[in-house]
Amino acid sequence: MASIRVPQLSDLVGDTDVFFEDYFNRKPMIRLGALKSDATELLSAEMLDELLVSDAIRPPYIAVTKSGELVHPRTYTETRRIQRDTITDAVIPTRVIEHFKTGATITWSSLNHYLPHIRQLTRGLSEAFGTRSDAVGFVTPAGRRGFKPHRDSVDVFVIQTEGTKDWLLWNPSLQRDGVADWYSLEELGEPDHRITLQPGDVLYLPFGTPHCASATETTSVHLSLMVKSRRWRDILVDLVTEAVSSDLRFAGNPLLDPENEKFEIELRSAVEALSGKLSAVHWRDAIRNLRSMPHAGEGSTANDFFTSQMAADSLGASSALRRRTGAHVSVQVDEGASDGQLEVNGSTYRVPRAAIDLVKRILDGETIRIDELDGAPNQNVDFARSIVRLEIAEVVGGSD
Repeated sequence: MASIRVPQLSDLVGDTDVFFEDYFNRKPMIRLGALKSDATELLSAEMLDELLVSDAIRPPYIAVTKSGELVHPRTYTETRRIQRDTITDAVIPTRVIEHFKTGATITWSSLNHYLPHIRQLTRGLSEAFGTRSDAVGFVTPAGRRGFKPHRDSVDVFVIQTEGTKDWLLWNPSLQRDGVADWYSLEELGEPDHRITLQPGDVLYLPFGTPHCASATETTSVHLSLMVKSRRWRDILVDLVTEAVSSDLRFAGNPLLDPENEKFEIELRSAVEALSGKLSAVHWRDAIRNLRSMPHAGEGSTANDFFTSQMAADSLGASSALRRRTGAHVSVQVDEGASDGQLEVNGSTYRVPRAAIDLVKRILDGETIRIDELDGAPNQNVDFARSIVRLEIAEVVGGSD
């Protein structure tokens, strides 16, 4: 199977400096013919056909909307026995198809949870924006509107992949609360933009941009990449939470009594301590930490655990090891002991002293060839394999 070229942010918006300066959080951006590769590689009717009959996709990963209203899943699901378990919401493909034939839009939520190339795409956006990103697919019958006019609480990158779709856009207000809402066309008045998206076109909508879309005379398939808005209040909550979570000064359990003068004094003292801690923050480190918080990449994280286990199996004397990025390791060994304790990503292991010495060198940043180690060659290979399997080190090259 040919590899899929996954777009980067620059493929979607062009010059990223111009995007962040002129469009981000400000106004819609329309890029006709933005994608130079075949847009159906990202999402196509053929892919959605396969997903519909896969037996694994169930609500809420699939939803049906007709005349702007959500159709109850009971109309297209059933109870079914799968292996030893019974599920109550197995999708009946023919029922979904019947809804589509009568004008319904079919929505495929969080495609990044089960399509690896879409996961790679949302991961790139999460890294670019420092926040969560998800992907939703839409297939709309010819001549039908998918949803009522509305605004989203997230930034959206729309990629048209098959067919064409007409969009009505209203510029967002400068003062936005970030809450999703629905409108009537009468409320919104004359749109600020009318555009028709063709395959390969990209549309950026800042959060809070009112919009609605209708398929033209063709069936429409498009992909919406949704980037969660991380507003100042979210960033400040994360910053304060990080500041107080590991500080024992904030670990007490006071009685919240507005009539208690002692509590008022302690509260003031705690606020002053927090203020002092925040004023001493190294801001570049704090920003890096805010970008790397786990929730920023939810739904798009990468994993190579099983791949690394296979790499350990093929490791040989000519292989080299280096520290694995993101490994959190602490070492404890008593003087004169024949073994020691490793804590790796929260789990504890006891390993021979020789392996401990190898781990220390790797943690110090050395890249180590196994055939340059002292000791029996077979024993060194075994130690190296253990360290790779524990996700402390990764194999740089070489195998036997």
